[in-house]
Amino acid sequence: MQAAASDTDADVRELAASYIRLVEGLSARARMFASKAIEAFEYHDYLGYFDELRQAVSFGTGSTVEYVPNAAGGFVCCAWEGSLRRSAASTCSSRNGTCA
Repeated sequence: MQAAASDTDADVRELAASYIRLVEGLSARARMFASKAIEAFEYHDYLGYFDELRQAVSFGTGSTVEYVPNAAGGFVCCAWEGSLRRSAASTCSSRNGTCA
């Protein structure tokens, strides 16, 4: 029985290490936006850009970086209380780079 527990512990450690590497890789990919022109942004670039914007500017409580699906394919946005997801009053779209 000891061997089985030891094998399980090793599996759990390897799974945790793999998860950490994955999260670190995704985080690094999202931070790459800083070295790109906005015209070259891809999905992860918008996630990083909006997350940094959210940290730098006080939008109050409830701000999120999220994907908004739609018939045209959707977009990544930074939403906050009283904005896109809350009242449709304001949104920043990664599809056309504008705020409305």
